[in-house]
Amino acid sequence: MREAIANLPVEVTDANAIKNLTDKSEADRLSQQVNAACKLLTEYNARLSDELEDRKKVTAMLRDFTHTQLQLLSQAKERLEVSYVLRNILRGSKVLTNGS
Repeated sequence: MREAIANLPVEVTDANAIKNLTDKSEADRLSQQVNAACKLLTEYNARLSDELEDRKKVTAMLRDFTHTQLQLLSQAKERLEVSYVLRNILRGSKVLTNGS
């Protein structure tokens, strides 16, 4: 679709082309081309708008996912710290019971 937009005739994209019209049939032909170009651009803009909305949704999903993963990481760190402390306590009590 972008290629079709890029390949629109100069008469459609340049407002000065109106100055070159010599009769009504040329004006009608140009009018049809301009209307077709408007339809093409309207469709393209709608697709871009839909894509933008999709990207916003994906961004929100990724933000939520990242937040959840950070929470899970924090919880895992807490559990690891607790288990590390408990392990050291248990090792310390073994040393005391073996040494006495």
